[in-house]
Amino acid sequence: FEKVAKAKKLGGRELRALGKLMPGEEEVAEN
Repeated sequence: FEKVAKAKKLGGRELRALGKLMPGEEEVAEN
């Protein structure tokens, strides 16, 4: 999950683009 943790720093949009978000993670990333 290290990649996801580092990706979270980039922002929800970048995460979604990479497709690394887990179900439900989007809501947390956007807030």
